[in-house]
Amino acid sequence: MNRKTLAILVADPDKLTSDTIGQMLKARGHAVTVVTDIVSGLKVIDMVLFDALVVPVDKHHSMMDLSFIDAAKKKQPDIKVLGISGDINEPTSISTAAIDGFLRKPFTLDQLDDKLCRTAADRSAAA
Repeated sequence: MNRKTLAILVADPDKLTSDTIGQMLKARGHAVTVVTDIVSGLKVIDMVLFDALVVPVDKHHSMMDLSFIDAAKKKQPDIKVLGISGDINEPTSISTAAIDGFLRKPFTLDQLDDKLCRTAADRSAAA
């Protein structure tokens, strides 16, 4: 199946998680930028147009990540946000309103790539 190359920002404060997800997506041919903090994320959003943002929506990350998601959407209103979580519960209603898709950890490369491509396709259809 031919897939569009996506510009993806992976923003997770856990460097190992960010790097792993980044490498997984690069292996599928996507253009990936990895950041581990809000300041770096906002700087790169000012310089690069992204199709998607991958960000954790775990309860222990929620304040940092929800503010980052809000700021990212203000700077790039068309960016699609894929929330990821290792929490056993579904994301809170606050985080659900801020994201366009959700994926529970652990996930495979196929699941991640599929979800991102479908989310980006929703963006293209809406444009």
